[in-house]
Amino acid sequence: MTTLFLRGGRLFQKGDGLMLDIRTQTFLTVCETMSYTKAAELLHVSQPAVSQHIRFLEESYHVKLFARDKKALYLTREGEELRRVALHVWNDEQNLRKSFQENRDGKREIRIGATITVGEFILPQLLTDCMKRYPYSEVQATISNTRNLLKGLREGQLHMALVEGYFDRDEFESILYKTEHFAPYCGKEYVFSKEIHKLDDLMAEPLIVREPGSGTREILEKSLMQVNRSLEDFRQTIQINSMYAIVHLLENNMGISFMYEAAAKTGIRHGRLREIPLENYLVSHDISMIWSAGSAFRDQYREDAGRILGKV
Repeated sequence: MTTLFLRGGRLFQKGDGLMLDIRTQTFLTVCETMSYTKAAELLHVSQPAVSQHIRFLEESYHVKLFARDKKALYLTREGEELRRVALHVWNDEQNLRKSFQENRDGKREIRIGATITVGEFILPQLLTDCMKRYPYSEVQATISNTRNLLKGLREGQLHMALVEGYFDRDEFESILYKTEHFAPYCGKEYVFSKEIHKLDDLMAEPLIVREPGSGTREILEKSLMQVNRSLEDFRQTIQINSMYAIVHLLENNMGISFMYEAAAKTGIRHGRLREIPLENYLVSHDISMIWSAGSAFRDQYREDAGRILGKV
C-alpha cells in the first residue's frame, strides 16, 4: 500500500521527502487537512498514530502545535513557525531532486509567478528579453493575485514572483524592478456626474475594481484608508479579476478605475484612456521580484531574478 503525503494540494509518495522524518511528514499532512482523521486516511495509519506523532513533536519542542476553537483545528504561533521551517526543508529537497535531474538531462527550469497587472502588461516583455539573453529549457509562468502567489512561494510551487502588492520582508527577499505611478483613469469620453478636483469627488462614480487578494486592490484600499475612505463609499463598485477586462470597460466609458500607469499606457497612447488628475493624490508603489528568504536556493533565485529583470 502506497503512503501519500499532501503538500500544496498535491499528493506525493513516501520517500519523496527523505530529509523530513515520518513525524514531521505527519505534521505537514495535518497542516494541509486540518484534520487528524483525514491525515490518517492519507497516511494509511490509525488516528492514534497521527496523534502520537504530533504529541512526540510537541514534547520534543516543548510547545503546543495545534489548538481547537470549538471543533475547528488551527495552528498555534509555534505550529505556524514549525510549518514554515518544515516547508522550506521540503521545498528545498524537491528542488534539489529537480536540480539533479536537470544536471543529468542538461535542462533548466524556472517557475515564475506574476500578479495579474504585471503578468498582462509587464512580464511578457521581460521574459522575451531574458530568454533571448539566457535561454532556459523550460519556463513556467503563473498569473494570479498576490495572495495566491505568496501561497505558491511558501508551498514550493513557484521559485519567485513579480508582485506589486505588499509582502513580508522578513519572509521574502526581493529585487526592486521599478516604482510605478498609481492613479485613477477613465475613458476618453467619460462624462462625470460633477466637476472633479479631489478624491471625494469620485465617490459618485461607478468604480471598477479588482478582486480581494489582488495587489492593485490592496494598494487602493490602503490609499483610501489614509483619507478615512473605503470602497464602500463609492456609489457603485464592479469587481473583475482581469485588468484587460477593466481597461476594456474604461475604454467604453463604463466607469473609473485605479491602476498602474503600465496598465493604462497603451490606452492613453491610442487616445482611449485618460488619467484623472486629483489634488493631493500622489501614489506610487514598488514592483519587486520576490523569493523565499529561508530557501537554500535563494542565491540562485537572486541570480535568476536579476537576469529576468535585466539587472545583471
